[in-house]
Amino acid sequence: MKDYAAMGASDRQQEYKSLHRRLIFPNILILAIAVVAALSLLFGTTLELRVHIDEEIVSSLMEEMNGEGTASLAARNAETGTETETDGGNADGTETDGTGEENADEGYTQDMMAFMLKGISMDLKLKIEPKALLSAAANKDKRAGLKTFFEGVTESGFAELQSVFAQMAPNTLALIIVQQSSAEGVDYAALDTQGFAQAVTLLEEQKADEAKASFLQASADFAANQLHAPLTAEQLGEVSSQFDNFVAQMRSEDGTVDFGNLASSQGEENIFSDLTAISSTVDTMDESTVSMLRTMVLVLTILVYGCAGLWAVLAVFALLHILLPNKKVAMWYVKLTGFLPCLLFFVLPMAATSLLPKVLGDLPSIFSAVSFGSLTFISGICYLAMWVVSIFFCHPVKKRIKACKRAM
Repeated sequence: MKDYAAMGASDRQQEYKSLHRRLIFPNILILAIAVVAALSLLFGTTLELRVHIDEEIVSSLMEEMNGEGTASLAARNAETGTETETDGGNADGTETDGTGEENADEGYTQDMMAFMLKGISMDLKLKIEPKALLSAAANKDKRAGLKTFFEGVTESGFAELQSVFAQMAPNTLALIIVQQSSAEGVDYAALDTQGFAQAVTLLEEQKADEAKASFLQASADFAANQLHAPLTAEQLGEVSSQFDNFVAQMRSEDGTVDFGNLASSQGEENIFSDLTAISSTVDTMDESTVSMLRTMVLVLTILVYGCAGLWAVLAVFALLHILLPNKKVAMWYVKLTGFLPCLLFFVLPMAATSLLPKVLGDLPSIFSAVSFGSLTFISGICYLAMWVVSIFFCHPVKKRIKACKRAM
């Protein structure tokens, strides 16, 4: 470091100005970093929960539910002294799920349910967006604000419903034929339902009449060639009626066909109908629960927008100090708070998904399908970049400016 005390007054003044000019480039970097961080917090997804649902996950869940049901029944029978039936069958030959009951409200066996879900693949996404947080926090009506918030969170999940039910449609249509035919001992794993794909495509194109004609033709071929039980005229009529009911369940109020509407017609206890009912549950919450949730939303809103605001303040100060003679920019307020959004919404959720299985041991199989995402990682990168600029570009120069000023 130079001996500023040995310099003349004019040389020290010139050196002082020269040192400040060296901070212009770091200030430009800080300006760019702060702008990117602020925009990412204001417009990027705060938190995203993704649940990947496919045939393997569904099969594991069904096995776990079946095991729990069998264990529960065994415990009850141990108290009453009766024997437990665990081979998946009743005395009348009806297939059960280990609890002595059929697996579905509409008489579907476990094999049928597995067949209907075969080949599905979807990512159910629930997103918390900054705009949704602000809207809920600013709404004077607590319940209305929370309903709007939950509707925003689940909106992206709804978009996946049409896709997953469209994937399930060919197998669902095939089950109509299986149930109406006289076929016995059906090997569901060997069934090929590609013949119903055209009917599904026509339904997506809003051509219901053409879809029905295609379905009936495919039904006759499916029953004769794969079930080896040709449909009678009476059975074909019942199949036609079942198809009409299937399409009616997908009709929206404007008359269009939407596979996503099947979510509300599958009964109360399923992941899809539960998803669509999340926002409506706010109406049944007591006042203390509503107040607690509103407080949580308010805290998250203050955190996200507060940190974004501090990054914006830093950007403004960096711009001003580029133009002013004093080029030193204070960054302590961002250094204290800038990493919080990334820590809370990116680092901790990611760490939880990695560490919980090791800490808690065996977890439900659905946990392996859960993952988190967040664009707050951008602000985290910006935070680290700000420290790099501060340590390697700003601090050495500021230290020399301070020494020069003391000697003046």
